[in-house]
Amino acid sequence: MNVMLRIWRVIILVQLLPILLSKVEGKNVVHSKNITDLDFYTVEELQKLPKFRARVKDDLTQSYMNGNRYLVRFLRARNLDLDGAEEAIRENLKWRKLENVDNVLREDVSKWQKQYPFYFNFDHAGRVGLVNSLRDFDTRRITISGQRAEFRRYIMYQIESMVVRIEHVANSTGREIIQANLLFNMAGFNFRTHACFACLALYFDGLEIYEKGYTRLAHGIHVINTPRIFESLYETFKSTVSIHTQRAVHLYGLNRAEWTRSLFKIYPKDQLTLEFGGTMPKRHWKNTVD
Repeated sequence: MNVMLRIWRVIILVQLLPILLSKVEGKNVVHSKNITDLDFYTVEELQKLPKFRARVKDDLTQSYMNGNRYLVRFLRARNLDLDGAEEAIRENLKWRKLENVDNVLREDVSKWQKQYPFYFNFDHAGRVGLVNSLRDFDTRRITISGQRAEFRRYIMYQIESMVVRIEHVANSTGREIIQANLLFNMAGFNFRTHACFACLALYFDGLEIYEKGYTRLAHGIHVINTPRIFESLYETFKSTVSIHTQRAVHLYGLNRAEWTRSLFKIYPKDQLTLEFGGTMPKRHWKNTVD
């Protein structure tokens, strides 16, 4: 198994080399060192947001993009450097156009929702959360059956739905919600079904979609029931994502008592189903914007 894991790591690094090189070659990229990811704005952020908006407002494609919640994430990702933030948001808009993200919520994903449903919840602070149970997730079947491109759209659909829901909740409650939480259950993760060579493509898709499309969106990425092999694989490819994303990721292992204690510090019990140690009936969960 150790030999196989080493081989697997080499394969991953070869696959990720273009991503690593693109990070090295990027221009005007200054990683944030002092800005905290809290749901409020600093004085300097409030001073720079109007200037930033004036630079890019004519090219924004969605109404929510004109708001502070969206724009500040790019400023923070570039340490409040206006030139760097402008470059980042224009790269984001270029990617969204290439991937036709603006139309993804109009697509019929009912097949995937039935097989792999996702849900929204709230943490103690009132942030929106996206919850996924991957216990029945068959990565191998999706990739070898030629459904990778279709499932890639479903990943976009989930995250874009969360962004829209953040806007809906923030506007209807008056809360300033800048970031969100993501929660995953990796129960049943195994090498053949989830870590095969063909399976890698889906994980790369997920990483690329988040890094290129939703910079600094995650306040926390919480993953429970992570076996040792999953944690080893994460250590292999985590250098391909930004330092902000790395800081957001929390792997909680297989000990239910330990991860439930950690989750209860983040979420009220009635915002988690029994699968995650909570009390919410699954029928009360929603993955709609309203």
